[in-house]
Amino acid sequence: MKDVLELEVIKKQISQYASFSLGKEILFNTYPSYELLRIQKLLTQTKEAMEIVRLHGQLPFGGIYDIRDAVEAAKKDMICSCRELVMCASLMRGCKSIQDFVSKCDGESIHDLVDSMMLDMKFVTKIENCISSAYEVYDHASPLLKSLRRQILSCQGEISSQTQKFIQANASKLMDTITTTRNDRICVLVKISEKNSIKGYIHGESATGATAYVEPECLIQLNNKLQTLKSSEEDEIKRILFELSQEVKKIGDALIANCETLGILDSIFAKAQYAHQIQGCVASITTDKSLYMKRARHPLIDPSVVVANTYQLKNQSILLITGSNTGGKSVTLKTIGLFVLMSYCGFPVSADECFIPKFDG
Repeated sequence: MKDVLELEVIKKQISQYASFSLGKEILFNTYPSYELLRIQKLLTQTKEAMEIVRLHGQLPFGGIYDIRDAVEAAKKDMICSCRELVMCASLMRGCKSIQDFVSKCDGESIHDLVDSMMLDMKFVTKIENCISSAYEVYDHASPLLKSLRRQILSCQGEISSQTQKFIQANASKLMDTITTTRNDRICVLVKISEKNSIKGYIHGESATGATAYVEPECLIQLNNKLQTLKSSEEDEIKRILFELSQEVKKIGDALIANCETLGILDSIFAKAQYAHQIQGCVASITTDKSLYMKRARHPLIDPSVVVANTYQLKNQSILLITGSNTGGKSVTLKTIGLFVLMSYCGFPVSADECFIPKFDG
């Protein structure tokens, strides 16, 4: 029946307003509940979110990502990448921004969700002090890394100086005055006929066979030194990332809980934005079997041509609908059925006012 009424299409439309992947995932996995308290809770959350958006605007979901896989890796003592660590810090900072935003708003159920998130800004500072927003480890992330990078720059300068001296002294034997890199080592472009007249290591030839890539003898020790320094740099970066990953591990459960709470909030506020788009409302669930839908419009019909109708059932369980073909009987049934499923999912409906009974199934 859900497929006939196209609830999945509604989910897809609402998910377009979600800010990150987990919010979309939650919306796609939302199905009608037949527990009265659960339905009322979902509808209350949506209604509160609609009021917050109306008065204060959308929640600041920028910089929030699904970091669950990264956290699970850290909990297994694996090393998170620079990007994953920045995402973890960004999510925690996002939690702070949303708590600050919601503190100025009304809405008990939204406050309960937001207040449940754990904040640890020292964790954020540790990561942001070591890794840039471009996912690069800062020189000052550790004294050793700073020293190694200074030595690398010095070594690269010495290689450049020695290379220029070699080029000036052997210009007639070279194809060009530029250098190239082969196997992470600086080489010069030597005429194929002169490749054996230059002391050094040949790293290969060009596709045309006219040029040999030679590492001059004067650069071999310097290239060796540079490779050693770069290897030490990589080891130090891995050590720094491992230490930061251990910080993620320490608060891993809280990070995952925050992420899941943000996903729920994202899905709720996506519903609120959808409500604004369809000029809709949140239904109230009645216990006396009465049904009332004021100016109900089927949400999947073009708003410029859809016909709004008001439906009411009070102290009766049957309403007989008659009329000619294309008179709107099927649309009426689908609208009422879809509104019931949408409301039981906590979704807003495209009507001015709506009261729906609690059905058993």
